[in-house]
Amino acid sequence: MKKNIETLLIILIFLLLFVFLLTFPKDAMESVSFSISIWKDNLFPSLFPFLIITYLFMHYKISLLFSEFTKPVVTRFFHLPSSCGFTIMASLFSGFPSNAKFIKMQLDNQEITKEEAEYLLKFCFFSSPLFVLGTVGALLLVNKTLGFFILISHYLGAFITALLLRPKKIYPKEKRNYKKVFRLIKKEISTSSFVTVLKDAIKNAFDILFMLLGMVTIFLVLTNYLTKLLPLDLTQKAILSGLLEMTQGVKNVSLLNYNGVTKAFLMLAIISFGGISVHLQIFSILDDFKISYFKFIMSRLFHIFFSILVLSFFLFIFSGI
Repeated sequence: MKKNIETLLIILIFLLLFVFLLTFPKDAMESVSFSISIWKDNLFPSLFPFLIITYLFMHYKISLLFSEFTKPVVTRFFHLPSSCGFTIMASLFSGFPSNAKFIKMQLDNQEITKEEAEYLLKFCFFSSPLFVLGTVGALLLVNKTLGFFILISHYLGAFITALLLRPKKIYPKEKRNYKKVFRLIKKEISTSSFVTVLKDAIKNAFDILFMLLGMVTIFLVLTNYLTKLLPLDLTQKAILSGLLEMTQGVKNVSLLNYNGVTKAFLMLAIISFGGISVHLQIFSILDDFKISYFKFIMSRLFHIFFSILVLSFFLFIFSGI
């Protein structure tokens, strides 16, 4: 039954896209052009360097240094293996969907179980800080302070979700062993060709980025069609576009006739949800491991709730923004 519903939904989406392309060819072309501009101006510059660096860190085992440093926090606070420290830190800076790539590498290396991967995915879901501070704060809201508060609220909402949903199993306290890590790094550096590893890192980054471009394009075209088809006001259109594709959603919110604080709350909710487009990107990366989407979507609702709660607190304390 579930498979039949999924098949029907996919067929319906394809038919909608096909009808839209035939009925509104100019709008379809504008959506594609806009998606390329989002990718070129926002996604590529904010994600590409982080994807290259994190790949190199993981290949050369430098990531283990971060894991050693964060070991007490990861094992005692998150109830996860110490090796997850780098995945959490790298996801903070590179944003989604690269978080799924780090989780997949840990699953491939059998460093974590499927259940631990599902838990990681529940809270290890961060938008790129460059996108939030630069695009959302500086460009769309024209308020860097609000952009900063959105980012911190987004982060803290995720960590409160982590605390609420963490597994009961507690890993035993481990001592840091930097000497062992340095030996592993030295061995990896001496046996790997840097040029080959760099080529692999670039290929990996472009694989993720081109998949992002494809997903963003499809969902922008679909969003454009649905907003033309359905009798929605501007606010409803902004929320619908945000549910489907995050970047288009926050842009549409910025055009609404609301004050900056109201826009900040709406943007934070969209960013913490991520959009169905991002969800599909993440689950396409983790497709081999059959991660539960229901658990993931429930955690997104927790994330939205706690993020908004934190932002409300900040705005109450700093009411002069």
